[in-house]
Amino acid sequence: MTTVTRVRRRRPALALACAGALALGAAACGDSGSGGDAEPASAVPASAPFYAEIAVNPGGDVQSDAEAALRKILGTEDVGAEIERLVKSSGDAPSDEEWEDFKRTKRIGFFFTSLDGQEPQGAAVIAVDGIDDVDLDTDGRQKRTYKDVDYWVDGDGDVTAKVEDFVVAGTEGGLRTVVDTLEGDDVETMDDNDAYEDGLEQLGAEDPLASAYVNVEGLVNAIARSGGLPNDVVGQIREQLEQGTGATSVVAVSANAERIAFGVLGQGTAQGSGAAGDATAALQGLPGGAWLAVGLPGLGESLRTSLQQALQVASAGGEDVAGQMQAIEQALGINVQDDLLSWMGDAGLFAQGTTVADVGGALVVQSTDPATSTAAVGKLRRVIRQAVTGARPRPLTTVSGADAGFEIQTAQLPFPIIVAAAGDRFVVGLGAPAVEAALSPQTTLGDTEAYKTAAGQLEDGVTPGLFVDLSAIGAFAKGLGLDGDAQGAQALQYLDRFGAIIAGSQDEGGTQRSQLVVTLK
Repeated sequence: MTTVTRVRRRRPALALACAGALALGAAACGDSGSGGDAEPASAVPASAPFYAEIAVNPGGDVQSDAEAALRKILGTEDVGAEIERLVKSSGDAPSDEEWEDFKRTKRIGFFFTSLDGQEPQGAAVIAVDGIDDVDLDTDGRQKRTYKDVDYWVDGDGDVTAKVEDFVVAGTEGGLRTVVDTLEGDDVETMDDNDAYEDGLEQLGAEDPLASAYVNVEGLVNAIARSGGLPNDVVGQIREQLEQGTGATSVVAVSANAERIAFGVLGQGTAQGSGAAGDATAALQGLPGGAWLAVGLPGLGESLRTSLQQALQVASAGGEDVAGQMQAIEQALGINVQDDLLSWMGDAGLFAQGTTVADVGGALVVQSTDPATSTAAVGKLRRVIRQAVTGARPRPLTTVSGADAGFEIQTAQLPFPIIVAAAGDRFVVGLGAPAVEAALSPQTTLGDTEAYKTAAGQLEDGVTPGLFVDLSAIGAFAKGLGLDGDAQGAQALQYLDRFGAIIAGSQDEGGTQRSQLVVTLK
């Protein structure tokens, strides 16, 4: 007889270990068995404000794809044995019986429907292979019955029960919700929730390894009823919802032999939210040697909005913060809006170098007014000299190709901080090689094979805004000597099995779709 619920209660480290491994595709925690086809989503009402599901041993393509990913990550063909070895070597290793019990678990769903005294009313719904063989841990528990379903309650009020094809563990209210959902006529479940199901489809993960659904308005209502937030805060959140910041969100995790993908879909978002610009173009135009690159659309607009919001908050106390800022600008001889923000278009941030000697990076801003951005270099040099004690900006002599520039050497950094402009590019960087590459790149990131391969793993319509070359980071770590001990060498060995991280988004028709992909070699 199996003791699944005892594993859940006594060995949280085991569940966490497998859940963490699952995020990397660890559906292969055990061999897939027959039966156990029940879906936890069918036992949870569609009205639940929060639902999450983890596939532990789902079988089929989901499991085979996850095993393909794990074979690359773990560097072995027998991924089940390797995961078992890793889990059993942990500080809270399960017994052989507990491990075999856990391997019978197919899927686990988590939900809550309400908050009572800031404690969620909900449960874990566990689909187990062979429900008739499950032996619940009833020691020291009180037996109760609800609609002919027997369940057991411990001293903390936690309950366990077998309900049709599931083991249910959670609060008493959560258990009753599961029973009502399964035994009710025409009750809509999470399987019927269009926002959840459509969200998974749009994320390209109809049958994911892990997923989550949040009904933001329902969540806010649940918190409001519990008294967990002040009424004015609840009102502000509802106002944001009415303005279209996102009514529901869906999260999905999937894996195959080429990638691990994390997707988020916000539905009911305001159309055209975010700064106008092209983060992907800014990203692709960064130097080809970058191992970290971020695209920042409409930097000037974003900074202007943030500054205005900060001034509004600071002025709420009745002080003339805007007037104080204007006085400071006059004293320093610079106008933040006209001299700086007005010409800032899209921007990119990058880091490069594989050794301490050549590491560096820069912020690269596309200027919409090269004359003004070039003039800003001199104004910034004067402001730094006046406002920063001990700063001694000096003429730029270490970088070729700049129309204007200066550098500041500090005791804290082995290379100078450089501000430079050339044509329609304005750069603030660390180290001369990085600044030269930013001003006039010999190759661009968009032309590199590593970037193209990673970008090809994003879903159609998702445009990249972040790129991390994990291979280059591994080389940099080795250059620092981080592989000098057994633990570091093993960590870098795992890192070598990954290719890159790429992330992007798509904003269309009130739907914000974001995706982060980790490629596998």
